[in-house]
Amino acid sequence: MNKTRFALAFFVLLLIEIPISSGESANNKLAVEKLPALDMSNITYKGAFRIPIATAGDSRMAYSQGTFTLASDNQSIFVTGHIQHQAISQLSIPKILDNQDITELQMAKVLQPFSKIFGRAATGNKQGIDKITGLEHIFGQLIVNGVEYYDADANATDTTLIVRDSSKLLTSKVDGFFRLKGGAHAAGWISIIPQEWRSIFAAKFMSGFASNYAINGRNSIGPTAFTFFPEALLDSTENRGAIITEQFLGYSLEHPLHSNRYNSSGRNNLWTEVSTAMYGFIVPGTSSYLVVGNSGGHNSGIAYKIRQDNGKLCGGPCSKKAADNYNYFWIWDVYDMVKVAKGELQPYQPRPVKYGVFDDNRSSWRLIGADYDSVNSLLYVMYKGRDKNQSKYESAPLMVVYHVASKLTTR
Repeated sequence: MNKTRFALAFFVLLLIEIPISSGESANNKLAVEKLPALDMSNITYKGAFRIPIATAGDSRMAYSQGTFTLASDNQSIFVTGHIQHQAISQLSIPKILDNQDITELQMAKVLQPFSKIFGRAATGNKQGIDKITGLEHIFGQLIVNGVEYYDADANATDTTLIVRDSSKLLTSKVDGFFRLKGGAHAAGWISIIPQEWRSIFAAKFMSGFASNYAINGRNSIGPTAFTFFPEALLDSTENRGAIITEQFLGYSLEHPLHSNRYNSSGRNNLWTEVSTAMYGFIVPGTSSYLVVGNSGGHNSGIAYKIRQDNGKLCGGPCSKKAADNYNYFWIWDVYDMVKVAKGELQPYQPRPVKYGVFDDNRSSWRLIGADYDSVNSLLYVMYKGRDKNQSKYESAPLMVVYHVASKLTTR
């Protein structure tokens, strides 16, 4: 880390009240050197709850794109509704039950109806940002990341809004657009960096994204990891401006996570043209950066605008066999990300140390969003259209909750 970055890091650490005395830094460094890697067997199913499908305000949960975040007290969620509406609601988190009968699960309640926010940006929405890609609830405010769905010119730089009063989604002031350094590469999920890693990365928050939407020239061809510093913006009256980031993982067309994106060789089981990443976070107590999402074509290959074996005509790239799609995970060694911070590796050089199908029992369900509750060691995952019992016309997503055990594989 050069002197300029160190000075910035020192300021940010003071801002977020992370002590950095020389003794503590040394002790923290020793601690992270001993952290184990995550074993996926330590992520186990805990239960689930239902999400109401009825229209509330500007949207409903049918065809939700799945972007959500836990409220800071972990008692509710802020969630994006129907993909055509791009509106946000607040729902309660009911009791989580381990019951395979969906109708016996508890139903969340609407605490705040859906409200559209892109049109309420203080600066206006001059770049046509139209897809919510990340949410985070901090200090009673809601950070909203977004991108332009089809940025053909790859020139959109606006990324972030702040809903100043999250308890009043309908009427709150909405500041922005702010601009994350890194653009669409950084403008997806937001996760909290565990305490043991904060002095190493000189930050409390991490953001990332991948090639989830069209125009690969503006995308990272694989999941990313950026640190960024929203605290100053949350404690100010600024309504626009740049947000500083530091990149620790990132890929491109020149340096993709895997070069054979259409898997013509039949040997690409890492990342293909249809892979997407929905959420990434450093698992507390470990040296693992876990990303969950979807992938496909690892067995049958990928083709463009073909008719699949089930008769479906694809509008773009898709797996040759319709069933060759599944939920997927990727794990990076955080120590490799530290090497990037030291200048020993480029952000595109770290490779996942583990990857594969996420949750064999639900691998064919479509994972559309996730967030992590570090207080209770719970990973919340939203699956598309699993609840077909509320309406004969539309299905609702289902929230499944996993426990992440604290007893982990030693490094």
